[in-house]
Amino acid sequence: MELSQRIGKLSKIWWLPLITGLLSIGLGVWTLCEPSESLTVFAYAFAAIMLVAGIAQLLHCRFLACLGAPWGWTLVLAILDIIAAVWLFTLPASLLATTFVYIIAVWILVVAINSVVEACAMTSSSPIALTLMILLLIVTISCAIVFLSNPVISGITAWLWLGLSLLTFGIYRLILAYKIKTITDFKFRP
Repeated sequence: MELSQRIGKLSKIWWLPLITGLLSIGLGVWTLCEPSESLTVFAYAFAAIMLVAGIAQLLHCRFLACLGAPWGWTLVLAILDIIAAVWLFTLPASLLATTFVYIIAVWILVVAINSVVEACAMTSSSPIALTLMILLLIVTISCAIVFLSNPVISGITAWLWLGLSLLTFGIYRLILAYKIKTITDFKFRP
């Protein structure tokens, strides 16, 4: 398949990272605005969103396979999202809050590291956008590490790190969606 055809197909799926970005930003804002909300409610909402994101990642994986682009890691992340979501839905409420705290911290860390690779694959993108995307992901990874190092800290601090992680990841995904939509010279690197 010719590169211009691949680029055309890739630019048609720009809405997939847009959806995950908007969902992440929405959760981040909600986390920062409503820190007193029940962790159980947030866990169920996150599980539902993870399930939708996992299914969207499966679609993204299918498009990448059609393009001849690397898709294995995307498939692994999609399956992990779906498994984690189903697992959260099946846990009793007494275990849900504690398990959720660890799942979300690890999830943010894994998807942010994967997104660094995603951003680096767009080396032909504008250097400013690429730098901004990488910086947002570094902030996301840093916040997730702080959150994971002591996820049961009291009060607003845990919600602050979680909310900031979700916001920076969501902003990254919006920039990625825009870059995919406006792509003109994209080269896949093995």
